[in-house]
This record gives sequence, C-alpha cells and structure tokens, in this order.
Amino acid sequence: MEQEVWSGRLCGHTMAVPELKAPAAVYFFAEIGLTGIEVLCDEHSGLMLDASNALRKEFVQALRDTDVCPVALTPYVHDLNAPDRSLRMRRCGEFRRYIDLAAELGFSIIRCYGGTTREGWGRETLPYLLESLHELAEYAQARNIRIGIENHPGTLALSASETIEIIREVNSPTVGIIFDPANIVAERAGDELEALQMQRDWIIHVHVKDVKLTPEGRRAALIGEGDVRWEELIIGLERAGYEGYLALEYERKWHPDILPPASQGLPRCIERLF
Repeated sequence: MEQEVWSGRLCGHTMAVPELKAPAAVYFFAEIGLTGIEVLCDEHSGLMLDASNALRKEFVQALRDTDVCPVALTPYVHDLNAPDRSLRMRRCGEFRRYIDLAAELGFSIIRCYGGTTREGWGRETLPYLLESLHELAEYAQARNIRIGIENHPGTLALSASETIEIIREVNSPTVGIIFDPANIVAERAGDELEALQMQRDWIIHVHVKDVKLTPEGRRAALIGEGDVRWEELIIGLERAGYEGYLALEYERKWHPDILPPASQGLPRCIERLF
C-alpha cells in the first residue's frame, strides 16, 4: 500500500513527545506531516481534569492554526469493574468528566480501559464493568463521543476474544475497539492478524507501535525492527474497510533510553510502516 492512501489519517500520539505540552505537540505533529493527534491525560500533555482554561484555549488555537484533528483523548481511569460500588461510581464520575473534556476540545474518541485485573479481580468482575460501560455509553452518546476499549494488558480486554465479549455484551454503537496489536504480541495474547480479523467489525481506532520479544522480556522498537507484522496488518485494515486513524503510539514516554527523539524516530517509523 502506498503512503498516500493513509497520509490523511496518520495521527501523532503525545506519548512520543513527553517533553511537550499538548499545544506544542500539535504544532510538532503538523510540522512532520501528521493530520491528527491523540492526547494522553498526564502531567506532560497538561490535559487533565484540572487543566487551566488558558491551556485549553491554547490547545484549541493550535488545532485551528494547523488543521490538525483532535482524534482521541486517553485518560488513565482504572477500576470501572471494582466490586466495591462506591469506588466504581467514583471512577465512573471521573470518566464522565473526561468525556466532557473530550467534547469541549473536539475529540471524537475517548480511550477506556476494560476494567482492571488484580488479585480477586478477574472475569468474575465483568458484570460490574458492563454496568459501568452501559452508563458511560449513554452519557458519551449524548455528547457525540465514542468510547474505545483498548486491547491492553492488566485489563479484562487484552485478547481479541475478551474484548469482543465486552463489546457484544454492552451492545452499543457508541462503544468500539481500539486495536493495539503490539500489546497482543507483547503479552502473547494471540496472533495479531487473527485478532484483526476477529475484531474488524468493531475497530474505531488503531495504535501503531512495535515491540521486540527477547528472552529478557519485551523491548520497545521502531516500526520494522520488532515482531509486529505491520505490513500485513496495514493490508488487512484496508481490506477490512477501516477508515479511521493510525495513531503512532511511539512509546518514548516509557522508553526514552531505547527510542530516539520523536523528530528522528517518527519519520523513520512512517517510512517503514508503508
């Protein structure tokens, strides 16, 4: 596939630029030819619930200046499957506030963890997660925001089959899947190409990164230097009719000692991706 097919749907992820606040990240991504942005709600981007009005206005102005599209907002809200109802309701309240923030800033997708796994919090907590998602889906739909359940370690939604079970049980057009094949590969949770085929009807957003599996564990890698079969995945996404963004989740936030600065690494990843 030629890069031109996807050039209008390449999205920068602020995990790549932990040194930049969200407005500066917008300008940087525009400079290297990306047309969308996914923003982590962390101290680096500054877009958390307590973000100042000035920062919010600066972010919106950067979007206007560059025509970069605000694609996905990615908060860290855990415990939506908490057996303790009071904790679960607090987390739902927090997530609703992030939905409001997404709507205010023009995002169309908000990332959601498929619950949290820890001792005593396994599949038996799925009904609690579904209860939370039913409530949040209704709230998000009223604000034209889609909820994306990510294939993510430490959740009830790592493998394709686990994630599909959640999506089918929620049964809402507002709730879809954020396909992250590198997480599936890194955690040995299935074949990434099979996962694409299984999840294809529900994918609303895609995270693009690579990982190398070694005897010592997983290691972050540039696209094409890891074990994720991106060439085949890109072809599979096109054949599946996927028309959303590819978000370059370049994990420099977590691996600054392994991955070069985004100004060097992202162009190399884009070149190798196509």
